[in-house]
Amino acid sequence: MRQIKAIVVDDEPDARRSLKKDIQQNFPEINVVSLAENSEKALEAIEKHQPDVVFLDVEMPGKNGLEVARSLKTQNIKTTIIFTTAFDHYAIEAIRYAAFDYLLKPVDMEELGAVLERYKTERNGHSLEHKLERLATWLSPDRIHFDTPNGFIYIRPTDIIYCESNKKKETTIALANGRTERVNMKLKQIEALLPPRLFARVSSSVIIGLNYLVKVDDQTKTVYLENMLVEYEFKIDSKHLKKLI
Repeated sequence: MRQIKAIVVDDEPDARRSLKKDIQQNFPEINVVSLAENSEKALEAIEKHQPDVVFLDVEMPGKNGLEVARSLKTQNIKTTIIFTTAFDHYAIEAIRYAAFDYLLKPVDMEELGAVLERYKTERNGHSLEHKLERLATWLSPDRIHFDTPNGFIYIRPTDIIYCESNKKKETTIALANGRTERVNMKLKQIEALLPPRLFARVSSSVIIGLNYLVKVDDQTKTVYLENMLVEYEFKIDSKHLKKLI
């Protein structure tokens, strides 16, 4: 088996050395070629060694691990990133959303083994560029302002599963956290505010979030969305179906 070249990035010296030692003792197919203690040295090491895998700490001074991941896109470096982090709900949600693997500190060897098995079987899956685009979208500070019957609300586009209008010129927005919000806006107004690469209109009354789209059935003209094991389905007009497939 070809050796897997890896780099460990962590601002804590003990954490760097401990992870390297654990990897060497338990996974001889992995060769840790470099250790880095901050974002600048991490980017230098990644550019120099072109590793297969980077174990990247999220919480670091200066640029954090999520920002380092985004910086790799500009260097056109293709590598697999496995984030390591003490539990931080926001960071974990961002990592999950972007389809990156992660390990919670202190790193458990069984979990590391499972992550490495996924790496071996899925290394030709979603590209780093695709994952970084999703990560950047999640981390965007942008919020959209919507008027509600009782005031207004700010919603992050990536939290929107679908928007469905009714005959009263109101729209229901379903969110990833399970909530729904009723806003006093027509669907056409909302469509103009949403990033077009993340959303698609499927009928005169429904816009779907493409990040939650899991299936399109062109025979029954139905689209299926999924979030946290909850499935949604909507009929799609023929003219919109052609654009979606």
